[in-house]
Amino acid sequence: MVYDASRALHDFELYAETPPVEMVSIGYEWGCYTCEVELRSAGAQQLLNYSSTERFDLIITETGWGDCFYGFIHKFGSPPVVATSGAGIVPWISLLNGNPENPSYMPNYLLPYTSHMTFLERIYNFVIHIISISLYLYSYIPKQEAIARKYFKEDLPNFMDVSKNISIILVNTLVGLDDPRPLLPSVIPIGGMHVDEQPDPLPKVLIIILRNLVKLSKILCTLCPCRTRHCRRHIALKHLSLLTNNTNSKTYSQEQVEALLLRLTS
Repeated sequence: MVYDASRALHDFELYAETPPVEMVSIGYEWGCYTCEVELRSAGAQQLLNYSSTERFDLIITETGWGDCFYGFIHKFGSPPVVATSGAGIVPWISLLNGNPENPSYMPNYLLPYTSHMTFLERIYNFVIHIISISLYLYSYIPKQEAIARKYFKEDLPNFMDVSKNISIILVNTLVGLDDPRPLLPSVIPIGGMHVDEQPDPLPKVLIIILRNLVKLSKILCTLCPCRTRHCRRHIALKHLSLLTNNTNSKTYSQEQVEALLLRLTS
């Protein structure tokens, strides 16, 4: 329900080209919108109608785009809380549990940087970090508290105080794919946990594409090592985009495969 409603109002593909400064505000606006929708859902209404004397062994909630649900932590007597972060290690996690957050070498989740940033990239990363944290504390959290009071119909404690009850944060990062960074024991990477131990084999056409991309990457490493990362990304996206009109199809014509391989190797 939430995602169907969101797709009607937000063009998620367009966001890939949206400047990070603008994406900070868009992300927080989306968080407020989804909270309103979720608190009107049948499941949330059932929980809201429970007596505050009800007790739960554990609460699992989202941090960043579901902070209005912190009201349930207070309502049910502050049981142990596990939070999740689908966007990876976002800046405000450091506000919740003191996890290290140093923008001089830790890239913001909205930026395509690694820990090896230029001086100008570090400055820009710092600016985005400050904007993200400031809007979160002084704009987003007050709005989330107002939404929660509207539906819980009672005074609630400051959400930043409530968030201190979070024991564990599960983050959508994966060792080997995401840039390494220090984490507290309470911040646990779980990226890829949804992947089956024995996944279905890839379509043959994708195997061919990936093999040729690897070969092309090796050539790029030799010809333009200083731009390897950007070259590989651009070429991979450019040529894999040929399949965007066929993402729901399990087979591809011989002409499509030949045309794609010609582009990859030309």
